[in-house]
Amino acid sequence: MSDEPPKDYLVLAILAYLLCCPIGSAAMYYSSQTRRHNYRDEPELAAETSETTFVLSVIAISLGCIGILNTWIVIVMTVFAR
Repeated sequence: MSDEPPKDYLVLAILAYLLCCPIGSAAMYYSSQTRRHNYRDEPELAAETSETTFVLSVIAISLGCIGILNTWIVIVMTVFAR
């Protein structure tokens, strides 16, 4: 294991929150847990919560982007259907 503490992915979690609030909230929670475990010098727990934060953030961002894309498709189809 490296000497560097696991990343908390806070910026990624905030972006996830903006795109998909429920899953993004969980990502932000796990990000704060990663920071807490890093502060308490618990690298194993910090690594676990860091990975969870990353996975939840990626899922939330993906779902948010799919939702935005679907919305634009519906808007474009509605405009051109006239």
